[in-house]
Amino acid sequence: MARKPASSRAPQKLLLMVVGQKGGVGKTSFARSLLSHLRYDLGLAVAAYDGDGSVGGLVKVFGAKAEDGTIADIQDPATACKYYDIRSEKERDILLDSLDQGADIVLHDLAGGSLGSLTEIVDNGQQSLGRLCRAADEMGYRPVFVHVISNIEEALYSVGDYLDATAANRQPGPSSEMLADHVIVQNLFFGDPEDFIWLHGHEFTAKDGTRSERGGRIKSAILEPLGYPIVSFPRVPGGAFALAEFERVPLAQLNEVTRLRIAERMRLKAYLEQFADEVSPLRDFLKLAPVAKAA
Repeated sequence: MARKPASSRAPQKLLLMVVGQKGGVGKTSFARSLLSHLRYDLGLAVAAYDGDGSVGGLVKVFGAKAEDGTIADIQDPATACKYYDIRSEKERDILLDSLDQGADIVLHDLAGGSLGSLTEIVDNGQQSLGRLCRAADEMGYRPVFVHVISNIEEALYSVGDYLDATAANRQPGPSSEMLADHVIVQNLFFGDPEDFIWLHGHEFTAKDGTRSERGGRIKSAILEPLGYPIVSFPRVPGGAFALAEFERVPLAQLNEVTRLRIAERMRLKAYLEQFADEVSPLRDFLKLAPVAKAA
């Protein structure tokens, strides 16, 4: 039986894993914006983890700081960001163990190329994530892989690898039992949506005039039939992003730490609003609603 679409399943807690086998696609930049959106815009409680160790980009911004300004050794994932190294045999169990605290949403920003390390947790390196996904499900968590991609073919290979690893018979599709859900994030730093031709497909014309369709198979054969959403990651204002990096604060809190000029503040506000609009299909897919603020 195929995995039921999100709209027909009973509510579950969420295990969100931001992943990508291809480096340099903006994975951590998206994870920062997503965590900021979930915590500060929607008011949701999110336990955050950085799987790239103390050098990771998520803990750099969201992690609690020691008195000397460095990343503190002890981090509360519920309010800051705990870090570990997914590539380390001694530390990678933290991904599953993080579910033991019972947070409604657990977010892991994983180091690039982490698929092999994930298969080693409980799947014995068998190029499958079946046991990992089933373990999360047994803990009451819906495993969701959030794929950040650029517009080159290799970035889409990563999506295919994860789809294969989370299909019970390693043949993902509408007739397969899918053990996890997937969200595709096209990073508009690399171009407009129509430039992601390997994702959406494109008609190529050869010099002799012959035409052929290339790309788009994963989208048409797997993503769309299973209802997996494709969202866009808008371009981050360079100045605001650099300041947030320098100040080590989320974009949503930047103006509270460094007083921005009017134009800078308006560009940042516009970006945050655009990000919220672009990821609305993700919120709908995950059934996320903002927490009502106290009067």
